[in-house]
Amino acid sequence: MSEAPGPEGALAGASRSLADFVAGDDRARELTRDDEPLPDAAGYRAILVAAVDDGGEAGLRLEKRRRLAQIAARDVTGRMDVREVGRALSDLADAAIEAAVRAIDAPPSLAIVAMGKLGARELNYVSDIDLMFVAGEDVEAATRAAGALVRLLGEHSSGGRAYEIDTNLRPEGRSGALVRSLDSYREYYAKWARPWEFQALLKARVAAGDLAVGDALVDETRDLV
Repeated sequence: MSEAPGPEGALAGASRSLADFVAGDDRARELTRDDEPLPDAAGYRAILVAAVDDGGEAGLRLEKRRRLAQIAARDVTGRMDVREVGRALSDLADAAIEAAVRAIDAPPSLAIVAMGKLGARELNYVSDIDLMFVAGEDVEAATRAAGALVRLLGEHSSGGRAYEIDTNLRPEGRSGALVRSLDSYREYYAKWARPWEFQALLKARVAAGDLAVGDALVDETRDLV
């Protein structure tokens, strides 16, 4: 009976691009072979914030890819079930968003709310991440920061793209403002929201930024949902 392939061999059978990345990156190779417990949500945040502090945007993308490889290696070798993978991928995405907030020096009152699969912590490898932005104050500055965050995480670069970002679950979809104040969200959902916009809130949770502002929006729309 042949032996089961190791992490690198199993990765090669699942994703050639990820396997090639691991083969060329010593740190990624160490992580795929590591049997220590995966970081928790706070651990991922600390890791990716440190990556931004040390290497800027390129450092963030590189470390995110390394940690993705670590998760995938455990997945394809049967050491994690689907639910655990979804949770780990979602924690990693939350951490990347928080690190991006730091990288762009966003206003302190900007909150990023996760929607869809990320909001439910059910992310998979090909999921985009659905985000909504709330400003506790200074909507104009928050809008500039939100645009910068979407570009940082979503644009292609020599180090790849961190995530595909979807902001169309916000009020009025792609026709609506990218960022609203908390009061503006309250008024919109109370007076004008359509059924799909309430449905979009079912899995909403604050992911990064000003947690108090984000929690206020989520908490105050629960009865409407």
